[in-house]
Amino acid sequence: MTYSILTIGYGNLPIQEFIQNLKKNRVQAVIDIRSYPYSRFQKMYNRKPLEAILKENSIGYRFMGESLGGRPKSPELLTNEEPDYNKIRKTISYQQGLDYLEKALEFDCRIALLCACGDYQKCHRYNLVGKDLERMGYEILHIQRDGGITQDKRLF
Repeated sequence: MTYSILTIGYGNLPIQEFIQNLKKNRVQAVIDIRSYPYSRFQKMYNRKPLEAILKENSIGYRFMGESLGGRPKSPELLTNEEPDYNKIRKTISYQQGLDYLEKALEFDCRIALLCACGDYQKCHRYNLVGKDLERMGYEILHIQRDGGITQDKRLF
């Protein structure tokens, strides 16, 4: 059996449309993988308000940005002042984050990885976490702005 995991980015999407997209795709829990769970421009996406609105809509929330975030605080995980995904992948914290996701999927929980980027192809939820989950045999599906699903199929 192949397990699927969803990803979603809110970009500039109004919070109600975001919630509708989650419901449309039967998401049971959101795993927030933003390194810094705050938005200067859309306050409803800050950690506490987001957690509250998800709870109101019977959707679970868990913050995992410290282990699965794409902007590490440690300078050792940067190359030329940019996040180095290969270095991040080798950390115990990151590996533990992947283990947690794997356990959640085994319980048949429909989860969505959350980040701010509207375009999954420019985001670490695709270029870091998503690629690693794919290598582990999971199917990665991306919720688009209109609530539709896309899957990036790679040839290699």
